[in-house]
Amino acid sequence: MKKRTKSFISHIIVITFLITLCFGSTAFADYEIWHVKTVNSSGIVGDYSNIAVAPDGTLGISYYDYSNANLMYASLTESTGYWVNEIVDGFGTVGKYTDLAFNSKNEPMISYYDQKNSRLKFAKKNLAAGTWQIETIDSATIIDNTTSNTAIAIKSDDSPSISFYNDTNGDMMYTSYDSTTNTWTTSTADATNIVGSHNALAIDQNNIPAVAYFDKSNTNLRYSKYNPDTLTWDTQTIDQSGYCGEYVSLAFNDNDVPAVSYFYKKTNDLRYAIYNSSTSSWDITTVDQTGLVGMHTSLIFEDNIPSISYFDRSNNDLKFATIDAQTGYWKTTTAVSSGKVGHYSSLAYKFGVPYISYHNDKTQDLDVAYREIVKTNPNKMYLWIDNGIANVNGEAISLDSPPTIVDGRTLVPVRFLAESLGGTVSWDDATRTVGIQYEGKNLTMVIDQPNDAMDVPPMIINNRTMVPVRYISETLGAEVIWYGDERKVEVNY
Repeated sequence: MKKRTKSFISHIIVITFLITLCFGSTAFADYEIWHVKTVNSSGIVGDYSNIAVAPDGTLGISYYDYSNANLMYASLTESTGYWVNEIVDGFGTVGKYTDLAFNSKNEPMISYYDQKNSRLKFAKKNLAAGTWQIETIDSATIIDNTTSNTAIAIKSDDSPSISFYNDTNGDMMYTSYDSTTNTWTTSTADATNIVGSHNALAIDQNNIPAVAYFDKSNTNLRYSKYNPDTLTWDTQTIDQSGYCGEYVSLAFNDNDVPAVSYFYKKTNDLRYAIYNSSTSSWDITTVDQTGLVGMHTSLIFEDNIPSISYFDRSNNDLKFATIDAQTGYWKTTTAVSSGKVGHYSSLAYKFGVPYISYHNDKTQDLDVAYREIVKTNPNKMYLWIDNGIANVNGEAISLDSPPTIVDGRTLVPVRFLAESLGGTVSWDDATRTVGIQYEGKNLTMVIDQPNDAMDVPPMIINNRTMVPVRYISETLGAEVIWYGDERKVEVNY
């Protein structure tokens, strides 16, 4: 029987604790803490994991259950901090090469491989019915080995698109769903040589698809974007400096500029490339070259800053890299180093917090890691759901009403929150309007009336006025971080 890590106990790894000496006294810089949770420990699980965040903030993970040859899906229940695992498809050997995305209705959509029938499949969950709708994309045949994958992206009309490798012809393929005809339309993005065994898909702000992929014939990294004017794919080479392009991940930044992360096998490095429109070429940077690094990359932009999760094979660690906003250079961090961890890493951001799903080879579990930035700002507040004690700058404060969750939003007592931030509170009984005054700002809200920026309104619970902590805090300039697994809110101000 396997040894297991406990599913819901945080394993905290202090990554960075920088100390500088200033004028003879010690000053402390911000440091990182990575928390680890086990999502599923039933058998050998977690291969081909992909994590994504729904518009309502729901965290989901698609992955392969090797023990039972099933496609699985896990979602985090915020109110309890527990992950719920369910079988999506258990008919045959199914679930390898998964990818996950959410539509605007918060419905998870998954692309994956049916090994028994050598077919590409698609699954979508009907949240109202609680059931999965599964279909086979008949024209798609993909290779069955560890270099293949599928990738999914959602257009603004909620229609899914999928990139995949066709083993029959060795081509880079793309298929998209037409909701008017209820059919899939498949096209060849690149048929030059043997291309596409490692591929990634992204949709730009104009709903135009693009794919980045490995050219096995020339051992190069390539990029192809659909041209709606010519109805063809425009293809170019990103990196032709050697054996490069495996474990590729593709994303557009806020300016619709494409960027990729990938493994540079020639020197065993992690590389990043971003398109330069002024030179019509790609600017390539080595992100990490400390040992054999850069497999299983996952790239995402948060506040227009790129971040990458990846596997460090030399040390069997899960690593994380992002560009430092102050220096402009890449900063790499070991997120988890508790064994052989980091295969099938996938990265997503939720409310500014990076989450990484991955397979733990040591325990054969599906794990997720998330980062906490411990700031030196002296003004820091912690609140726990259903807990009548808060912590403000290290001091325990009793609350007249504990924080609670309503429709996915955390509500806290208005007077406690406003006065802790340094503001004052006013109340108009005739209009049932609560006001907060803080540094020249005057924020007014009406009980039980939401607005465009506040989907859950203030309300009276147990004779206390409760307000949404994120909306109030961020409107007044504070930073809010939610740790779902601990049911904890952090406010930095």
